[in-house]
Amino acid sequence: MPTLTPLDSECKKTQITWPGASSCAPLKKTMIECLGYDGEWYPMPTVSATATALTVNDNGFHIAPFNLPAGGKVYCHVRSASKWDWGIWTPSNDAYSLPNCNPVVAVIDPIVADEEEE
Repeated sequence: MPTLTPLDSECKKTQITWPGASSCAPLKKTMIECLGYDGEWYPMPTVSATATALTVNDNGFHIAPFNLPAGGKVYCHVRSASKWDWGIWTPSNDAYSLPNCNPVVAVIDPIVADEEEE
């Protein structure tokens, strides 16, 4: 099962890590997918066959195809392939909330003092 960890306090990067696949044959490919706002799984950038981590730009989760809002939940799963074909998908990670670095700022109307009558 993958784990997602924020890498900075500026909402720029998240690291996805997972235990390497066990296989009696050398791995040929590893694939990571994450769930979009529409409930569909979308591929993440390509990693090497034996990779166990991927660092991603958080902005990528906010645009197509993911379209997740700030504070949205990210779920990912991983699988690898050997000469025997693809293995099964790992269970997805526990819910990971994207950081919300764009908090809503309340706009306060300025106080206008009543003018004194002369």
